[in-house]
Amino acid sequence: MPQENAEQQQKKSRFNVKTIIILMLALNMLIGGAIASYFLFLKPPANAEPEPPKLTSTEFGEMLVNLADPSGAHYLRFTAVLEYPEEEEELALEIKEEKHILQHTVITLLRSKTLEDVKPPDSIEKVQREMTEAINKKLEHGKITRIYFTEYLTQ
Repeated sequence: MPQENAEQQQKKSRFNVKTIIILMLALNMLIGGAIASYFLFLKPPANAEPEPPKLTSTEFGEMLVNLADPSGAHYLRFTAVLEYPEEEEELALEIKEEKHILQHTVITLLRSKTLEDVKPPDSIEKVQREMTEAINKKLEHGKITRIYFTEYLTQ
């Protein structure tokens, strides 16, 4: 009987060792598959575009500008909003403090335009782009991203 017990224990211990080895191999394969799946399918690409910055805006005010026509009877009246990155606090302060200089820059730019240069709808994008460039040349602490017109009238 003691020999039978010894043989049974030896068989059980071999079986236990085999089971443990098989379980360890299966576990390694499962972990390896999970890691491979993550890198192949779930990991975001390294060249993913960063989130665009949050933007905020400030009123630029209503302006009335005489246009460069020989008769002097044509004008442009508009109300604009300046848009810029929210995190640029120095830029916000600069726009507020230098608003009169920025408005003068816009008036100077627009006084050289004729009615045909600013007549909607074709010219609004061009006027926005030119105003943005002119204002950005005057700013030292950042750049505005865009100008929006909330009112735009020509006569």
